[in-house]
Amino acid sequence: MSMPMHPSSYSGVDANNFLGSHPSSFGSFGHTPTALSGSVEDEGKPSADVLIEKRRRRRESHNAVERRRRDHINEKIHELSNLLPEFASDIQNKPNKGVILRRSVDYIRHMQLFAAKQMERTMELEGVLARLIVDRGIREEELGLSVPLGTAIELPTITGVNQEEEDMM
Repeated sequence: MSMPMHPSSYSGVDANNFLGSHPSSFGSFGHTPTALSGSVEDEGKPSADVLIEKRRRRRESHNAVERRRRDHINEKIHELSNLLPEFASDIQNKPNKGVILRRSVDYIRHMQLFAAKQMERTMELEGVLARLIVDRGIREEELGLSVPLGTAIELPTITGVNQEEEDMM
């Protein structure tokens, strides 16, 4: 004799087999297991073809988005290679993406160091010029400088990048 099942333990039991296995089940109400399963499919579950089509459309949409993202990344890597002095003139030897990215980072670091040294040199020369102005009694306005001495010079920031492009990355 089998033990009676608690309603919470029915989850692992096939409803069609369970309903048809006991004489007191829904059979006395005029419903057969196949009739029940057919009505549930028609009312609540989409057909297999609809599900397959939905998955296909979702996959195609995802593939298109991924393709656009890859194309955008490849375009920007190619643009980076054109901006690097060592690659701009060398059209025949196409370096791989990793080399382009590594050399781009190296070049940016080199340019940052160069800009910092130039800033330091500019401040040094401004100090020398300021002492000469004082020693010779020259007014700063007479020098015709485009920017007054001691004006802080800031490194340029990245412009032209809109939020849409940043979101793609």
